[in-house]
Amino acid sequence: MSRTMRGVLGVGLFIVGLAGGLQAQERPFLDEVDPMQATRERAEEFEWQESRAGLPEFPRPEDLLEFDVDKAEDPFRYFIDTASIELGEDQVLRYTLVIRSERGGENIFYEGMRCETLEYKVYAYGSPSRKVFQRAPDSGWQDVRAERHQRHHRDLFDFYLCLHGMPRTKDQVLDAITRPGSNVIEEFFAE
Repeated sequence: MSRTMRGVLGVGLFIVGLAGGLQAQERPFLDEVDPMQATRERAEEFEWQESRAGLPEFPRPEDLLEFDVDKAEDPFRYFIDTASIELGEDQVLRYTLVIRSERGGENIFYEGMRCETLEYKVYAYGSPSRKVFQRAPDSGWQDVRAERHQRHHRDLFDFYLCLHGMPRTKDQVLDAITRPGSNVIEEFFAE
């Protein structure tokens, strides 16, 4: 057997022996308990509870902030009442939505968005003539994706109120509306 051949054979045997020795050692990472397991188990036991939504003040014109809706030839303009934006302990982002027609008629809704589940709920309807809210019948949570004719809820979820399934803070919502296309996460890490 040549010297080169013995060298290759020796290196090969060394590698095989090393691999066998590594397999014989304990597998600390595979045998350890998953550190997130307890967190997941607690989360499964946790049943989400919706907080009772009180009604906000009726929106004032100076607090309305217009946002864009990605819908061709939409005859409406959309506004959020900046004074009403509130993130509840239940992680529901609540806000007042004002939809104005070309002729000036308004529909006003006090709503909540659950970013984690892609759902929204109407809590109350506003009466522009009396400037009061009236509680809506509880129709339950509605899937944002199921609506074809009300694109504004999908856009609120996609661009303004939520980020990666989590609710934005009030400041982040205002930033997303006033600076369309801004990425809050990238800006946060850039600082």
